[in-house]
Amino acid sequence: MVLKRVLAVLLFFFLVLADVRSLFHYFALQDNVIKNSKTSIKYRTMIWLRVKTLSDFFEEYRKKQEVLTGVKEKFSRHVLLEKKEADLKIQGGRLCKIEGEIGTFFMHNKNIYVVIKEVKNFTLSRYIYDLSKCKRTSTTEFKYISSFSNGLLGIRKSNTVSLLHGFLKTSKEIDMGDILVKNVFKYGDKLYIHRERLIPGIPAVQIRAPGGIKEIFKDSRPSTESYEGDLLMEDTVFQIVSDRIYITFVYPLTEKLSIYEYSSKGEALKVLNLVFANRYKFPEHWIDNQKILARGVGTIYAVTGIFGDEQKLYISMERNAIEPLERDAKEPVKERLEHLMLVLDMKSRSFSAINIPCGLPVFYDGKNFHSVYLSSNEVYKWRLVRR
Repeated sequence: MVLKRVLAVLLFFFLVLADVRSLFHYFALQDNVIKNSKTSIKYRTMIWLRVKTLSDFFEEYRKKQEVLTGVKEKFSRHVLLEKKEADLKIQGGRLCKIEGEIGTFFMHNKNIYVVIKEVKNFTLSRYIYDLSKCKRTSTTEFKYISSFSNGLLGIRKSNTVSLLHGFLKTSKEIDMGDILVKNVFKYGDKLYIHRERLIPGIPAVQIRAPGGIKEIFKDSRPSTESYEGDLLMEDTVFQIVSDRIYITFVYPLTEKLSIYEYSSKGEALKVLNLVFANRYKFPEHWIDNQKILARGVGTIYAVTGIFGDEQKLYISMERNAIEPLERDAKEPVKERLEHLMLVLDMKSRSFSAINIPCGLPVFYDGKNFHSVYLSSNEVYKWRLVRR
């Protein structure tokens, strides 16, 4: 019995010593990586973020990663949601009026802000409006800002993410290497980078977590006749709702809208198929001006955002109805821009389409929507209630 206890104590001290040695080796490796980070593309692409338990910002660290690529996505099931008559209505009103072009909304300390940009004398400036006070609060260099807990993430350049400590005070700048960042989210201990897709089939989202890098959503659209067309077709919308990831294409190619659902770990779960318009079909080559003039364009749908809570999923869309235009017509093309909200009930597997009369829904705080009339820059605050 005594011998067993002695052996157990010796084993314990051996494990502690091994752990301390590995810890020193880890910090030595970190120092070496940082020294070589300016000249090594390999190390620049091995960027990791982890949350410090006693602070509001990330600590940058580097480590050799195993990139999970080449894994074919298999969704366990397809769910075709049935359409029903809308039993919801809009309740709310005008909040305030702001100046400049609307950028992105974000929350900080329970207040809602919007990043706007102004161009005067060929100079671009970005400002932040506090919607609770309806006034300009500060200037910013960030084109995109997202929030998590009490911290903020900002994108100033296409491949650089800034970790903001406090209100717009940069604590770290993370170079994403060759990844062009569209926007970025944080959920739990994972960082989700929504990528710009310049080539069909490139994974739209990269998940960075302590266990490795995983890339998801490699679905590709049929190639069009132009490079710009490829970029257009490949554009995606991405959002995290509760513990689920939702991804869809900005421009549906047919009257059926497919929304891809993943777990927060990046596991493919199912596809939600919505037949939102039986009369319209997205014209494949509408980007070609000559074909627009020759054929005329009926209706173009575009997904502008995904929002949600534990019970419902909201898909905001634009419907741009363009009158057919003849070659010799002197009058300009007539456009009719409408805003739609598809409301998905995840329990009953049904959805309804609602016309939004107060502008494009661009932000959802978990209870209320905030939208903007782009022509007048009037901000509205509203919510959906039962009739």
